[in-house]
Amino acid sequence: MTNVVVAPSGVFVIDTKACGVVTELVSGNWKLAPSSRYNHTLGFRPGGRSHSILMLWDERWDFLGWYVNLEAPATRTPIGYDTCDYHLDVVIAPDRLSWRWKDEDHIAAAVDHGLFTPSRSTSCAPRPSR
Repeated sequence: MTNVVVAPSGVFVIDTKACGVVTELVSGNWKLAPSSRYNHTLGFRPGGRSHSILMLWDERWDFLGWYVNLEAPATRTPIGYDTCDYHLDVVIAPDRLSWRWKDEDHIAAAVDHGLFTPSRSTSCAPRPSR
């Protein structure tokens, strides 16, 4: 398992132009640049699993909830880890009593652009249990 801690103002690289919109990514119309978090984040990436789990707090350490990023299992590289985002996420309330899909439109666009087959998109989105 890999654990990552990112504090507010922690710097990472993100697509600043397309903001993850599949159409922009497919067209090549994107640009990577340093960015920073607005909150405290503790992330867990279980080895060999197709997801990572983030716990989120605001700047005053009030717990905001859980975020599950569906992604390919991470592989180690000389500079860190590589993975492939599955364009679909799960947001879980702090009390873990409710959840919702996030970015369902992104996975639909990935199917439209041939990045995923319809069957692959459903395998990326198993129904979470309560």
